[in-house]
Amino acid sequence: MHFVIQSRLDNNQPVLVQFKQKDGSTEPLLFIEGASVANGASIGILSDEAVVYQGHWSIGVAGEPFGALTDCRIEVYQWNKQNKIFEYSAELSQAKRQDFCLDVENKFLPQ
Repeated sequence: MHFVIQSRLDNNQPVLVQFKQKDGSTEPLLFIEGASVANGASIGILSDEAVVYQGHWSIGVAGEPFGALTDCRIEVYQWNKQNKIFEYSAELSQAKRQDFCLDVENKFLPQ
């Protein structure tokens, strides 16, 4: 597992990047990246859209459906340059979910 926290420079000083959550709270986030046999998490940056995301997934390892993707979700945050924070976007999270989950299936599930 890897843990990532984002920072930026403000007047040549590092500051933690703030993230506005679904509930409206604003705080730095600790992103996790890595996988076990059954669960995983990854982070990504889409610089052309000023977006950072955290995705999570689970794969069935006992019972049914064995070896199938049983959970896949993604939280997408878009940079607001006026407020200098990343804001959660339900619309982008929904739009990016299918591609993210297909990528997980192609990387981690038996073909």
